[in-house]
Amino acid sequence: MTTSSSPTPSLYDDPPSGAAPQTPVTVDSEGVIILTRHLDAPPALVWELWTQSAHIANWWGPPEVTIAACALDLEVGGALTITMRAPDGALYPSRGTVREIVPERLLVIDGDPTVPDGQGAGFPARARVTVTLAPEGGGTRLTVVTRFDATPAGEAAREAATRSGYAVYWAVSLDRMAALTGTVS
Repeated sequence: MTTSSSPTPSLYDDPPSGAAPQTPVTVDSEGVIILTRHLDAPPALVWELWTQSAHIANWWGPPEVTIAACALDLEVGGALTITMRAPDGALYPSRGTVREIVPERLLVIDGDPTVPDGQGAGFPARARVTVTLAPEGGGTRLTVVTRFDATPAGEAAREAATRSGYAVYWAVSLDRMAALTGTVS
């Protein structure tokens, strides 16, 4: 097996197979990436999908990858580590540090600046990913906001994440999560 420091064309240069993602994505004037999605599940269940390794492995990343490793230490300062395996065997590590937790409401994770840029559906280096859950119409409004450091290195990380399909693959991942909400209990 190899660990890739740059995305392989087979995984990142082509759009995901199948239908276009159903999760809306917006990018504001400062380059902040915002994904929103209504899930037909209560916040407690969506929180479990976000915070239990066994569940994360079922929805994380593009559908053509498998999760080779997944671990979350759910405490402030704890680590989230996910390694995706591409169809060609290349490994794509994604690491972050938990910065804030409000159970069933908020999870804030900073991408590890030592991980190669362009993480597709991972946590980009020099970015803070804020996940919020809010009750909505018998389900949950899920919002994922990715804000990159306001530095040249942060801008380079944002550009690399854009090239690697970060927003598209996150949208696909959240679509996969939505499909699970009726099957997880």
